[in-house]
Parts: sequence; structure tokens; C-alpha cells
Amino acid sequence: MQANNTTPGDAVPLLPELDSATGRVPAVPPAQWSATTDGLLGQVATSIKVPGLLTGEHSIDSIPDLWARPLLFELALLDSRHPLHKQVQGEWRGLLALLALREVRGLDFKAEALELPASAANLGRAPAFVQAATRLLPRRQLSEDTPWTNLYIFTYRGRAVGITSPTTLVCTAADCRGRFDSRVSWATEAGLQDPVPFLTATEKAALAHWLVILVTNLNAHPAISGREAGDLLNRLGGQLSKFAESLNSPPVNHEFSNRFLGLNTGFYTYLDKPLRAREVSLEESAARLVTTPGLKAPIGLLIVDPTIAEYWRVKPSEVPLFGRETLASIDFAALQEVRRGDKDKLRQLGQEVLRNAEWRTAAMLFSERLLLISSNQPFRGVREVEGQRNLTYEQRPVIPILPIASELLDYLSAPELEKRLSFFPEKNNAITVELRLPLAGPDGQARDFPVRHTYDANSIDRRSNFPVLEIWPHFRSEHWHLYYTYYDAALRRPQDIFVARPRIAGVPLDLEANCRSFQRGESDRREVTRLEAPPTAFVCSAYLPERREELEVGCLLLQELEFKESNGSIWSLGVDFGTSATHVYVQAAPGDEPSPLPWSDQLLQITPIGDSERDRLTNFFLPPFLPERPFPTLFRPDSGASQNWPFWQGNIRYVKPALAMLNDLKRNGIASGFKWSEDQALIGGFLIQLAAQSAAYAVERGASAIRWSISYPSAFSSFSEASLRNIWEEITERLNVPVADLRYQTESEAAARYFQHGERVSLVRTVCIDIGGGTSDISIWNNSVLLQQSSIKFAGESIFLDLLRHYPATLGAFGSEWTQQLSNVNKDRSFYAEAVSLFRASQREDLFKKLPILLASSRPGEPLYQFIHLLALGLSGLVFYAGLLLRRLRQEEKWTSDELPYLCVGGNGARIFNWLSLGRAFNKNTKQTELFTSVLRTAAEIGGQGRLDLRISSQPKAEVAYGLLKSERPLKKEEEAIIELAGEDSIDGSGTIVGWSSNLKPEVLAAGLSVPEDFTHLRSFVAAYNAYAATKESLASPVNFNEVAQSIRDIVQDELNEYKEQDPHSIVVKPLFITALKALLKVEAERWLGGGR
Repeated sequence: MQANNTTPGDAVPLLPELDSATGRVPAVPPAQWSATTDGLLGQVATSIKVPGLLTGEHSIDSIPDLWARPLLFELALLDSRHPLHKQVQGEWRGLLALLALREVRGLDFKAEALELPASAANLGRAPAFVQAATRLLPRRQLSEDTPWTNLYIFTYRGRAVGITSPTTLVCTAADCRGRFDSRVSWATEAGLQDPVPFLTATEKAALAHWLVILVTNLNAHPAISGREAGDLLNRLGGQLSKFAESLNSPPVNHEFSNRFLGLNTGFYTYLDKPLRAREVSLEESAARLVTTPGLKAPIGLLIVDPTIAEYWRVKPSEVPLFGRETLASIDFAALQEVRRGDKDKLRQLGQEVLRNAEWRTAAMLFSERLLLISSNQPFRGVREVEGQRNLTYEQRPVIPILPIASELLDYLSAPELEKRLSFFPEKNNAITVELRLPLAGPDGQARDFPVRHTYDANSIDRRSNFPVLEIWPHFRSEHWHLYYTYYDAALRRPQDIFVARPRIAGVPLDLEANCRSFQRGESDRREVTRLEAPPTAFVCSAYLPERREELEVGCLLLQELEFKESNGSIWSLGVDFGTSATHVYVQAAPGDEPSPLPWSDQLLQITPIGDSERDRLTNFFLPPFLPERPFPTLFRPDSGASQNWPFWQGNIRYVKPALAMLNDLKRNGIASGFKWSEDQALIGGFLIQLAAQSAAYAVERGASAIRWSISYPSAFSSFSEASLRNIWEEITERLNVPVADLRYQTESEAAARYFQHGERVSLVRTVCIDIGGGTSDISIWNNSVLLQQSSIKFAGESIFLDLLRHYPATLGAFGSEWTQQLSNVNKDRSFYAEAVSLFRASQREDLFKKLPILLASSRPGEPLYQFIHLLALGLSGLVFYAGLLLRRLRQEEKWTSDELPYLCVGGNGARIFNWLSLGRAFNKNTKQTELFTSVLRTAAEIGGQGRLDLRISSQPKAEVAYGLLKSERPLKKEEEAIIELAGEDSIDGSGTIVGWSSNLKPEVLAAGLSVPEDFTHLRSFVAAYNAYAATKESLASPVNFNEVAQSIRDIVQDELNEYKEQDPHSIVVKPLFITALKALLKVEAERWLGGGR
């Protein structure tokens, strides 16, 4: 029966039209029946004219057959006239491309075997579905060893996307919607399509090679004989050839991979070998972050972002990442779920495990929050990036914490980051931050790739307060390798400020080992961090109340510190570490006159500070002012430091000039008078900071090496002297500044050098006394040879300050506030330092102006008058002891002159002489010189009538530090130059008399001594003193020695008893005469000032 091809009028044909071009149905007259063969129905089926599919339709799904999909796929693929041919051909090519390029693209593409029963026996035991599928199996196949019973199901990311076919090699699933991700660039939401337009030139050439090999293998494979099978194979080969031709690329030999899917049946084995992906090293990765020259990154860093290829105008597969992975092979959705702290996942890139490298997405390079600081004052020393200077938020000027991951500091220098960062204001108070990253690029040429992050109002945190941030010192030099940063919350709540810790680009920092943190409350937090190079940035974090945690919020990039060139000079530094005050002198070149080290804070203040912040800086780090010279020996200790580094054990507590510190030392736990302490942490902490600041000043001004000169009192115990040397050796090692020399000199020697060179006093026959706060250092010289020196613990504190401590009303004549202020601190351990600060703040000159007037109106029994008497008694007793040293030398015939020596007095205690001269400068013409002449003659047994030539230093306290730098030529010394002269007889345990001229040793004191029946020399001294007291205008009162002698003996014996069984190495020897003299002062003070308490 034949359908009519034309329809008259509006009639609709009952049967479908036949295709005149392909129709093979024989013509039969209408209304006649005729016999035919059984092939007629097949001819009818192939001759029907089938219309195209409606728009939007992709398949025919109404065929009632389990195997309809592969059968339809075969028909559509091998028949170019089929309505689904183009679609199926594209899907077929897409699936073959997946097989060939699965390794190149790093695709999660797998195959699972599907075996159907091949025998009737096995079929009977199979499930009903399997039995039905087997009975309905198609019959056509290309090879005997590739049957329908042995198939493979293809999956992508675990979901079925296709199957093998004995007639078309592969067949896609009927519905692949949503089963592919962006890594399969030739897939749409609906499924696969022709891959040709989406492949790179390299991929096309490699795929062409794979297809040629596939065709060759198929042609050589044993096929089923017969016309039908041969026709199928020819048409299949034709499709493969057309696919290869459409690539428009000559085949290029390419290696095959051994990463098989397991396709081991028939000609499926030719599909099992994918093209080998080019293995890219980390250095060859196009996404590698290029490190700034000079930085040593801890690991390689790959920036993985889906938009890189688009920005560079290349295909994703042309951006090699690492190993066999490219940008096209990455599952970006999975990457977004990885957290920054998950190191294992950050080393897993697709199928590759990164070696000594990690990957980052663009989002990981930005902080979660943008922190803005409201301030009208800029931060100093901080780099400004594009768009920062005029940045506002809610119409207020703000300083942004750059919201970038701190790890970028290991890859990009601060100047590099400065030019690569930009801020862009957006609508609704949003702010966009752009970072232009230098990546290696796909062609070996570095290319920038910009990443952006927009912060809306919900992710911006504005704060109006900020911490104290400081850097010390503020310069760079080839010879300086010690830096500190100081962070102080300044009593502000954590949610109001931010925390900042230093970082050095490309240098790992062990915060546990290099940062000391102090926290005494939620708002009282300080951190001191030690570095070996200037910091390049501060890494900032902020406490977020809603998260209840501290979160990193970005960085402050720092400007480079000024570089100071070395001029090759060797600077000499003389350090006089005193009990009450410390001084440092400097000599920049040989022959230069030594001068006080001009202190400089060398601080770089990052954040603006107010008065309260200045006070905290002074208390806990370095003051933002220049301290006076010399400065008080004060130290605020911190416990817990395991090593002695500057600022580690605490900090020197500098004092503003003319500032009294009453009660301040006790309130802030500040230590004073620790020079004689056994607490090595206090001494070491003080000295190493002092040395660091001194050395930094020298290096900043060009010094390439330092010659250190250190003083110490000869009264130091052997333990104290050894400890001091150990501390200084450690200091020079820690500072890491070249050391030209490290030498030590007694304070008495150094002081004499000052008078020789600074005051032009000849050392032909001279006695020098340096009166400090805790010790007086005496040296005796003859023809520039040091004959004898001694250091005794009898100085300013014993002579002057102890009187005020026990009798604070003594200075009441100057005003009741003196009594009140001294009474407030007289029980403090830090009394000496606080009292000295009171005199410093009150200006001694003002006191001395009032002194003559007040004394003129005082009677001899009143406190101020007796205060002068007691000062005269103490000072003259000290000079008498120096005379005893001289007598010993005369007895040994080492001093042969019968003339009085020059007497030179220096040190802070030298100022006490001005009280005796009623505020005027004391000199040899002052009335009280008669007293010192008398006691010296008596002690030394030098007759005559001439007056003593007494020289008071014009620079009290400068003598030792100055003299240390005037020691170019070695001194000539007697063998037993250092001596602790007993000064009085005593009796040892065996009853033997230990003579007054003995050099008193610690071992003798530890064995035990007893006082004599009478202190002969002390009695002789009192007699000379009383003779002077009887003179007119002496301002001295006579001492009734017989009345106080027993009290003195008892006091001295008690002190001698304390030495018994002590370790001799820790004993500080105190001459018996000096101990008795102190006892005399004590009982005299009780007698005259006791009523004025």
C-alpha cells in the first residue's frame, strides 16, 4: 500500500509521508492487494519521512525497550539524516573526549563493569530484572569478544553518565542534566556536547593522535564477518575519522598514561588508555605566586581561581597548576568548602598531593572582617596604599588595617604589597579591596592576577581606640641586629582596640620564644617582642564579641627604617654603674675628649599617644623624653624570663628631670639600690638594656665596633665581681655588635684618671675619694703610681640620706612639706631613690640659697644646725680613714713626703660638701677645710701648719665614666694596691690581735672577730674633730666619746657577729674603723635629732 504524497484541499493524510529521496517501497496500484516478502516492513520503516524534533526536545523516550537508549544512540550516530544525529554525535564525541582527556583534565571519571549471564544455566539463577535485560539484549555487535553481556558503566563524580556499546564504543546516558561541573568545559546543564570548540590546541593535537591510534586498533581487531557487521564498522570508523578531522589539528605523538579504568573486554581495551597529562613542577605552575626577590618563602603557594583563565584570555586547561592538574581539572565547589587551617586538604589539589606547597583560593587571601580605625592623626611609619589616604566610613576619616592574610608577608615585600593593594569606596558604605597578585603565568612570563573582596556594612568593624605601638630602635645598620616592638592595650577593652604583633617578611618568628606577654587584667595587656631585623609589618587581630574569639583582621605595612652607614669608627663607651645613679661617657675617636652619652629614645611611635600612654611607656618600656644625665639607677623587674635580653627581665625606669617620685617606686614595684644585691636578674636586666641603648646610639652614628670600659668597686665580693664580668660577657654576645675590647677598672682608679685629665690635678702625691651613693672609692697616688686603693660601703646614703630617713623633721626649717614628704617614704625600701628625686625636683640651688639665712636664725641644738654637724662628722671621718691608708704607706716607706697630699673629692656625694660651706661651692679656702686638714694630718701623722689643697669635682658623678675613657696607658701599681684596711685593732678567735694596718680579708671576718677594749683611731679622730668644733664658726658640735664608746663597741660587735660562718666569697668587707664611724654617727644622730622625729 502506498500513501499519496499530496493532499487535496485541507485533507490530512492518514499515513505518514514517504521520503521520495530514500523511499524503496514498490509501487502498487490503489485498492489492490498483492503478496510480498517479509522485508517490506523494513523498507517502509526506512522510507518514512520523519519530521525534526520540536524545539527544546533532546531525545525520543517512548520506545518500549530496555535497551532503547544504546539502540537509538546507534541509529542516530551512524545515520547522518537522523533528527538526533548532531546531538548524539556531539555527546558521543564528548564522551570519547572524557575518556581520552580524563587525566589531562584531572577528571573524576571512572568505569564499573556490568556482566550479564552468558549461559542459560546462569540466567536461571539471576534476578528477574537481569533475566529480562538478558533476554532483550540486542544482537548486533562488531566483534565476538565484545558482546552485550560484558559492558561498563561510566560515572563522573559518582553519577552515571554513559555506558559502553558493542556497536558505537560508547553511549551517553539518556539524561545527564546537572551531572558535570565546570571542569568539563564542553558540558552544558543538559549534558555533553561536541568538545572541539572547547579544547586547547595542545589538547586537539593530542586527541587527534588518540583517535588515530583508536581507529588503527579497531581496524586490526578481529571483527565478525558479514556485510552488516562490516557496514557498521565502516560507519563507526567514518565517525571517528570525521571527529579527528574536525579537530583541525595534525596528530602529534603523545604519551599514554598507565592510569587505567579497567576496561579489559574486547576493543574497549583501546579506550582504557588516556592521554598522559603533562606533569608540571611547582616552578612551572602558572598559578604559583611569584615571591619578591630576596624573600625566602616557607613553602610554595598556588593561587587557584576559576577566573584566572578568563583574565589571561586562555582556556582553563592551558593554565597548568601542579603535576597533571590544570585549572580545567579543579572542582572549585569542593575547594570553597576547605578551611584555611586544614593543612592536609590545602596540600591536596585534585588528584595531586603538593610537595612543599599549598594552594589558596582568592577568598583565603583576605581577612573575614575589615577593621577601620577612626583617627584624625595618621599612624607613623606605616605605608599607605592606593585609596587609603582619603578613605572615609560613615563620613569620618579612617585608617584601615589592610585586610590581607598575614602569610602573604612571606611572599611579597612590604613595598610590593603597597603598590599592589587598592581601596575602592562603594555604595551603602561598602568598601572593595583589590590585590594584584604576581603569578608565574602559563607561558613562563609572570602575569598579574587581580583578586577582589567587597566588605559590606555587616563585615566592617570601626573602632575609635587603638593600642600603643612602638619600635626600637628606629634605624637600620649592617652592625645592628636587635629590635623590639612594644604593644600596650593601655587599659582599653579588647573589643575597643586591636592586637598587633610584628612580622619580618620571609622570616619565621617563634612568638613563644621571642615574645613576652604580660596581662594583669582584661584591659591591661602588654607584649614585648624581640627581633633580629626590623619588622616589615604588624599582623593585627581583633576580639569579636559576637564570635567570642580573637580573629586575624589584617596587617599594617611598615615603612623601611632609615639606613645608617658605618664609617668604620671604633667608639669607646665607659659605663659607671652606680648604687644611686648611673652614667655613660662616650669617646667617638681616639684623642677625643670624653663626653656624656647624649641619650636618644630612638623610638618609632606607630600610633599617636596621649599623656596616659606616655606614662605607660615610661613605666613599662622606654620614655618618650630624654632622661637626665646621670640617671637614677632604677629598674622595674618582670618575673618569668628564662634568658637575659634587653626589656626581657623588665626595664630601666627613667625619670623626667625635676620630677619627684615619692611613693611612685613602691607603687610600681621599681627596684633601687640593687648594685650590691645578689639578684643577678635585676643587675643583668638593667645593664643589658643600658648597654643596648648605648651601643645603638653609637652604631646609629656610624660605629662599626665598640670598646667597652666597665667600672666596679674594689669592695665587691669575689662573687659579685665574677658575676659582673659574666653579665658583661653575655651582654656583648647578645648585642652582636663587634667588640674591640672589654676591659674592667676599679672605680677608684677611674676617678683618679678624671682628676688627672679632667681637672688637671697632678698625681705626684694625691688622694682621690669618689663618694657615690653606696660606696666611697679611695686611691692614693705618688708620682703617678697607684700605691693603694680601697672601696668602702660608707658614702652618700650613710652620711646624708640615713639621717633624713630616720629623722625626717631635720629639714623642717625649709618648710613643713619636707617633713611630710620624707615621712611618707621613710619606711619604703626605695627611700634613697625617692629622697634623691625629691632633692632633684626641689632644685638644690634653691635650698642652698635659703641655707645661710636659716642657719643664722638657728641655735646649735636645733635639727638643721645639728644636721650640718653630723654631715661634717661623717665626711671628716671618711677623710680620716684615707689618712690611715696614707699612714700605713708611710710606715711601709712607700710614701716619704712630709707634705699634705692633694685631696680630690668626686661623685654624687661630693655635693654634701656644699652643705658645709652653706650652699657655696666648697674649695680649699672654705672654713671647713681646716677640719679636713686636721683629721688628715692626725690620721696620716703628717705634721706642719699648711692647709690642705682640697679639690671638689666640677662634675660630680661624671668622674668614673670619664676616667674609664682616659685609660689608654696602663697604670703602674704596687703589688698590693687594693686593700681593705681594718683601721682599728681587733681580736681573732685565738685571742691574737689583728692589727689596724691589716688588710682585712673575708676569711678572717667569717672566722669571727671581737672588738678591742678601745677604738684608738676613732678616739683620735674624735679628738681632732672636737678641736675643730671648738673653733669659731665651725658649725660642729663636740662629741663626748667616753659617753658613747660602749654603745659603739656593742654596735660594731653585733655587726662582726653577722659575718660568722658566712660564705667568704659573698662577704663584702667593711673596715672596722668605718663600722665604728657609722656607729658613732648613729648614736650622735639619736642624741641630737632624736627629738625631731
